[in-house]
Amino acid sequence: MTRRSSRSSDNHTPSRAFPELVARLEDWYTTCPLPPPDEAPLPHIILLNLFYHTACVFLLRPFYQQSLDALAGGNLAARCDLAASESLRLSKLYDQVHGIQRGPMSLSAYSIQSSKRDRRLTSTVFPVFASATVFILRASTSTSHGYPDLQLYADVEACIALVAKLGKAYPGRPLAYG
Repeated sequence: MTRRSSRSSDNHTPSRAFPELVARLEDWYTTCPLPPPDEAPLPHIILLNLFYHTACVFLLRPFYQQSLDALAGGNLAARCDLAASESLRLSKLYDQVHGIQRGPMSLSAYSIQSSKRDRRLTSTVFPVFASATVFILRASTSTSHGYPDLQLYADVEACIALVAKLGKAYPGRPLAYG
């Protein structure tokens, strides 16, 4: 008698669930009734768009170097690059208009609950870090004929500058227990 896992009994295999999830996320974004953040740079509008693009990065980044492009109807690496670039652009817009150091804590960090201790571990810079990882991943897979891609360096530098601003807003907190 062979044992079947619960995953094999459901109707969605990873190859079917992934493009469906990507399509549902994109449908939600295209039907969102808010104006574009450049037209109305209010904090909630920028943040909603920023978190959408960050979610896209987290969804697509694990498949960056794999050839699952046909599954989700397009080049996953290019889509991930676009999401990272938009996330950085929106982070810069938020900083320019409102000051990133005055943004909500969800903009700067996420929390992890420890099962042994009921303490919050404030971790890394969330959307900016996600973008930076994609830029570094792209640099490691880029073939620019032996020359560095200066835009990638500029994007990583912009991420570092935003992280530095957040470090000033929350001194002693980025890797400390609260």
